[in-house]
Amino acid sequence: MPHQLNFSKDNLAQALELLKDEDAIWGEVTKQMRIQLKELLETTMEAERDLLVACRRYGRSPNRQDERAGYRLRSIVTTLGRISNLKVPRLRNSRFRTRLWSPYSRRVRAIEIAVLECFVSGISTRRMKRALRSILGTCLRGAQAGRWTLLYECLKDSYLAQQVC
Repeated sequence: MPHQLNFSKDNLAQALELLKDEDAIWGEVTKQMRIQLKELLETTMEAERDLLVACRRYGRSPNRQDERAGYRLRSIVTTLGRISNLKVPRLRNSRFRTRLWSPYSRRVRAIEIAVLECFVSGISTRRMKRALRSILGTCLRGAQAGRWTLLYECLKDSYLAQQVC
């Protein structure tokens, strides 16, 4: 069942009494947005699985394409930060792939583009790690940063080759 936020004046007044500074208020807002996003993603993937199976949960149908096989947990980094323990549906006879992100992806595309733009503008890996940690609550690991640097070098070389022609 989705978690419902209660934005009545009394609840907001109580919350603001507990949270005195701006960072605490925005931290709580971001936390609640992350919870809501997690529930939205899980509900969307559940609906995608229903379409693939061609039968609702506990339903019987001659049109059934596959069977549900529980969930697997994974994490993904979004613009709101890391969402952990996201329940991704599984299927018994085939592989479930959501359309929300590409297979094997650990970050949404907006994060990848932002990181690449920072590298293009010359921000060092160390400064990038600090910035991502403060904004998203997570950072690039060494191997990931190396792959980004390699991708940047390939893009830069292809761009320079186009300029020469």
